[in-house]
Parts: sequence; structure tokens; C-alpha cells
Amino acid sequence: MKDFAKETSKYGGLMKGAFFLLVLWPLLASCEILAPTNATFEGEKYAVVVGINDYIDNTNNLIRDLDFCAADAEAMKDMLTGAGWQVELITAEANESIKKNATKEKIKTAFQKDKDGLTAFLFYFSGHGDVHEDQAYIVPSDAYRSGNSVEKSSMISATELSMWLKDLNANKIMIFDSCYSGGFVDPGDCIDAAPGNIESDQISTNIEMFFRFGEILAQNSASAARSPSTAPLVISASGSNEASMEDAKEKPTHGGGHGFFTYYFLQSGEASKDGSMKGDLDGDGILSCLEAYNYAKKALEKDWTASQLPHITGGLRDFALIDLR
Repeated sequence: MKDFAKETSKYGGLMKGAFFLLVLWPLLASCEILAPTNATFEGEKYAVVVGINDYIDNTNNLIRDLDFCAADAEAMKDMLTGAGWQVELITAEANESIKKNATKEKIKTAFQKDKDGLTAFLFYFSGHGDVHEDQAYIVPSDAYRSGNSVEKSSMISATELSMWLKDLNANKIMIFDSCYSGGFVDPGDCIDAAPGNIESDQISTNIEMFFRFGEILAQNSASAARSPSTAPLVISASGSNEASMEDAKEKPTHGGGHGFFTYYFLQSGEASKDGSMKGDLDGDGILSCLEAYNYAKKALEKDWTASQLPHITGGLRDFALIDLR
């Protein structure tokens, strides 16, 4: 393990940290990815980018504050804006009024933007995640305690999020940097990209939650999509039974730490010595979701341990994040 890792503490089941990517991963050796022209978007590209450092109700540290989520979101916003995305940045930081910027209602409202002409939608979330029974949640800044746990209705469940997506006919990309975010990913068609020394007890026992969320997303896509390509591509940073980690590794252009996966995911879009993007594996001037994922996955395997479990879900499709052509 690199010495820049900093493990967060656990309070009431809530933890946060680096990305563990869960992805419906088409095997590159045997599955043909769509041609670059099919992966790019010609219309409006809209992203909702959320990073939550500070929570309004942190009584007894049940929902402990975090260090690098706002930096994650700001850096992601910079990368996407530079690639032509219209980005709504929502962060919650130490100031009490700013904490209220990332409430459940504000995040929901951002999903309800006028969608005419929208061809691509991206949602990025960096913050706490939680799991209760058969449901996965992301935790907005106004989530609050109920007894010794967080009130479920104050969080955003996988079911709610899928309902917010149902009217979006655009291509959808979902990226989660939160604990237990694997509950937002359907593992039915998923192949682990993790090293071979993953322990069996690190794999989620809540497999029904995985399938349920995947099924809901598939149903919504089938009923609302103009074409099969609008089924969501979901990337998550940890399994539903895994906590994430933050690191203190500084990114020079942003002056602060990042979650491990976020750090490498962003690095995939940076220029190499020859001017090409570091993650552009085929050199076509396009950084796709799968290329960014693959770059980050390899970096995690090199710099990190097998306690992280990368995946991706969404079918045999790929979408462009950055197009420099």
C-alpha cells in the first residue's frame, strides 16, 4: 500500500474513501466496443456533479464530515467543462449555508432540468454511502439520524434515483465515489477487474440489492429510451459491503487530496508527453468511459491493494467523456 493512503474511521456504518469501480465490463479481448463515432454526443451534454465534505447533522459523528469530496467534484467539473459538458456543481463544505447546497431536494431538482435537446446526462457523486437491508443509499448533506442510524427517507435510495432517471431519454453515465455504492450496480453481467487475491468475505452478501437496482434501471430504460443505447452506464467506487477510502495525495492543479479512484479517473484525461490523453488507449483523440475506467483500474492494481473491487455495468456500449478531435 502506498503511504499516501489515509483510512477513514467508521461511525454507525458510514465510511468514505477511494473509488471501487463496479462496472458491467465487456471483455475487451472478446467483445467489440462501439465505434468511436457511435460513442460521441453531438447534442447537449449535461452533468450533475456532487461533492459533500460536511454534513448538517453530525451528532456524535454518526455522519462524520469528509475531507476531499468537494475537491473530487470540483476537479471532475473542470474536466467535464473542458470537454464541452454543461455542469451543475453542487458541493457542501464547512460554512453552514454551503452545507445546504447539497440537500436531497437540491440534487433532485438538478435532475429535473429542461431535457429538450439533451443527448448525454452524467451524474457524479462523492460523499457518504450507506446500506440498509436490501437497499443502497447515497447520503445528501441534510440526511439526519434516527436512533443509532441514519433515517432512510432522508437519504437517496437506488430506487429513488432510478425513478429520477426514468424520464431521461439521453445516454446516461452514473459515477459514484461513496461507501457501499456497489448497491447501485447490477452484477448480473459483471466481471470483476480486481486482482486475484480478493478474499471471499469481501464480496457483498447483498447480491439481491445489486440485481434489484439493475432490474429497475433496465425497466426504466426500456420504457423511456429512444434506443437501447440509453440504458445507463454505472461506475461505482465500492462494493455494497465495502467502505471506501480517501487519500492525502495532492493533485498539483487542485491543491488537495482525492479519493483514489477519482484521482486516477481524472488522471486518465491529462496530457501525456506526446500531447495525447493518458487514458486514450487507442489514440483516437477520444477518452471513453471504459478507457478511463481501465486506466484507473490498472493504476489501482499497481498502487493499491486487493481490498478494492472495481466493476462497471451498462451493457456492451461505451460513451465518450472527452473528444479532442
